[in-house]
Amino acid sequence: MLEPQRFGATLLGGYSLLPLLIASVGVYGLVAYVVSTQKREIGIRVALGAQPTQVVEMVMSRIAVVIVSGVAVGIACAFLAVRALDRFLYGVGPTDSAAFLGAVIAMIVAALVACVLPTRRALRIDPVSAMRIE
Repeated sequence: MLEPQRFGATLLGGYSLLPLLIASVGVYGLVAYVVSTQKREIGIRVALGAQPTQVVEMVMSRIAVVIVSGVAVGIACAFLAVRALDRFLYGVGPTDSAAFLGAVIAMIVAALVACVLPTRRALRIDPVSAMRIE
């Protein structure tokens, strides 16, 4: 009796991984771009004695603003879109806080994982090569 709904929910859950992957790749690209544009600044900071934790804090603080604003816009859009999907939901209310919290946590974790590689690359910037004229 619930087989069509279960199949639809499974299919929708599988398709929801694609936007998560696309968002993660986008965050990775954004962080990689920010790190590449600030290579000289990071190199100067490292040359002046900045600790690796300070470099990580600098990169992550700038990206945190983007992540938080993206999550806020996503939540607002989700509240608007959930009314259209109300008839497909079974056992979950249209404004179920656990579902929204799970989605927010999944996006934040995916964004933070996407930030790891560019941030590690920022830690390995050679100050001498960063200060050369490009």
